[in-house]
Amino acid sequence: MLSNCLIVMVKCPRKGKVKSRLSRSIGEGNSAELYRRSALDLLDTLDAIKYPQFDVLIGYHPPDASDCIDSWIGSKWEKIPQSGNDLGERQASLLKKAFEYGYSAACVTTSDSPDIPAERFKEAIEKLSRWESVIGPSTDGGYFLIGFTKESFEETPFLDMVWSHPGVTDEMENRLERFGTRWTETEPWPDIDNVVDVKALLARHPKGIGRVNEPKRTMNFLRRLNLP
Repeated sequence: MLSNCLIVMVKCPRKGKVKSRLSRSIGEGNSAELYRRSALDLLDTLDAIKYPQFDVLIGYHPPDASDCIDSWIGSKWEKIPQSGNDLGERQASLLKKAFEYGYSAACVTTSDSPDIPAERFKEAIEKLSRWESVIGPSTDGGYFLIGFTKESFEETPFLDMVWSHPGVTDEMENRLERFGTRWTETEPWPDIDNVVDVKALLARHPKGIGRVNEPKRTMNFLRRLNLP
């Protein structure tokens, strides 16, 4: 029986199409490889979660990239294309599809940070049993996750948003309040958008000190780079 789901938003990891800010420091090829590995590490984290139970779906972009996504991620995860002209419209489209499938609660999450702890996702799903909406804030003022119950979901708050600035989470929460939506937050987690973020990721996982949520594919790659 369908209940809850988490949709992981991914882009086909083509050179020059992902991590544009980071690519200015480490190059387009390295940025694409980092993104490819980061998403796989995140999926490993989600695959290991036993409780609470929720389905994991892949929301991919662009919509004609299904072959790229299959060759990268494999066939284990159900995949649905994103639609819309910007991030907000694409997030809304995925949540709408989840509720059309019959889920009672759904979250969308980015694939920008490979070491988000499983507890953040568990926390989000559990909070939707008591709240109408949940946001997982990033430490830079954006958010890595947003979720709703089926009854509370509205597309309008996602429309005509300005993205990639430190006030994104505050703006979304203000919009939810104007709609009368009862929202809450998870504990925050940092994104990986630039070389400073990459260095912070390396510092969180010192070489030779294994951690539960260590993103091994990502760390093995980063440790071979000569970061500026």
